[in-house]
Amino acid sequence: MRVCEEGVGLVAVSQRRRGLLALIQQQGLVDAHEFEQVESRLSLAAGAGHAEIDSREVRRNRGQIAAVYSAEGTQALPGPLRIAQNCKGGLGNNCEYHPRDPHCREFRIRYSSGSYFYLPFPKKLVLQVFPRASHQFQMNDESTSGNSKKGVVGLTNLGLTCYANAVLQCLRHVERIPWLFTVGRFDTLFKKNATGRLEKQQKVVSSFADVLAQQETGFHPGVLRPAGFFGSLRNCVKDTLYEQFATTAPHDGHEFLMFMLETLHESISIEVDMQIMKRNPTTDEERRVIQALETWKQSFTKEYSPLVDLFYGLLHIQMHCEACGHISHKWETFNTLKMGVPKQNTDPPPDILQLLTQEFEGEVIEDYSCDKCSPTRTKARRSMRIWRLPQTLILCLKRFSYDGRKIHTRVTAPVSQPLSLVTLFSEESPEKGGITDYTLRAIVDHHGGAGGGHYTAQCKDKLSSEWYIYDDEHSHAVQAPFIGESTYILFYERATH
Repeated sequence: MRVCEEGVGLVAVSQRRRGLLALIQQQGLVDAHEFEQVESRLSLAAGAGHAEIDSREVRRNRGQIAAVYSAEGTQALPGPLRIAQNCKGGLGNNCEYHPRDPHCREFRIRYSSGSYFYLPFPKKLVLQVFPRASHQFQMNDESTSGNSKKGVVGLTNLGLTCYANAVLQCLRHVERIPWLFTVGRFDTLFKKNATGRLEKQQKVVSSFADVLAQQETGFHPGVLRPAGFFGSLRNCVKDTLYEQFATTAPHDGHEFLMFMLETLHESISIEVDMQIMKRNPTTDEERRVIQALETWKQSFTKEYSPLVDLFYGLLHIQMHCEACGHISHKWETFNTLKMGVPKQNTDPPPDILQLLTQEFEGEVIEDYSCDKCSPTRTKARRSMRIWRLPQTLILCLKRFSYDGRKIHTRVTAPVSQPLSLVTLFSEESPEKGGITDYTLRAIVDHHGGAGGGHYTAQCKDKLSSEWYIYDDEHSHAVQAPFIGESTYILFYERATH
């Protein structure tokens, strides 16, 4: 656990939690309440690794580092990667990613000079009051009763904006999003004197953060009217691929989600120095590990943000030539895994793991240009496997066909039990031995046909763990989420065991 006072800070896991808390309180860096808030917000499990805390280092680098963290082994650490950090006052930041397998000490990416992990962390949180002209918050008298629910706040439909309201509710329930988009964190990554599209993106993100702040502090049955957000949105999408969102019309929820992820990521992204730390590979398997790291480096070295580890993963794609048997390999980043839906209902209905498995089995490619058989064209089978998973996994069902129709087939998905994706991992991935179980956090539902319909959201409350349905201004608790013919987008978060 590292906590800073008005400087740079990073949260990590410490087994000696009480000792660390006592130490940082003694140094006057943070109080117990703030310690609990940060720890719970990042969902970091205590008891992973062994921590050594040097009080002299704390005093020497007061305001920059609150504890020295070190850990041995990787098997108990949360997530598929162990993060080993060094923070030395005035000497810059270094971050090393260690895949959890025998490659741990041989192959890794080192991030330096500007890694996002070192976000400003003010000692005292700022409560900001937003002008009613931007976002109007209305609260019913019932909200002051003992039965009120903090954070259960609806969003006003401002004219066919249900697609956006449902997505915004789901994003808000992603564990780290409200923490990250708090004033004093995300805005410190903004490029100063931004102009053009970047300036418009920053305004969208700032308005999004305003909406989050008011929803997180509001109470049921409060309703927020996010007029300021949609104003900045329409201004931002002009002359872009997302220009359709400037019009008042039914829109696709997944396209809006892609716009939000792109905007959030690009507005706070920075250039980082990624160096692949390795020994000389001696086998084909080791060379492919390096190729995967190279793909990750090429994708994010120019634009790296906290959204990368939160929402982006890596796929291992293989092309198997049916003529000569040669297998070519490549890797692609993703922020959503899509899966086809059967056109007819079955009994029992398929679950999403079955649908993902079918999607990953791939397809036969005609007229394939094989490296070995060229210039002769051959047939090849394209298949996919997971190489790396993000903290939050987004799954999308292909319910809308190219002929403009919607597929209303029923599906199922694990709710009370975790979704295990270990069978979909590449056998060569160093992260297969990590945590591959995911728990359901939120759902975007689409009701009706392809020509319009209506969007709602089902979200698991972070405080009570109750499920709520958000239907624009209206919200109510349910015993369990409904999975069926209306299920469109699912948000899963990595299990913490």
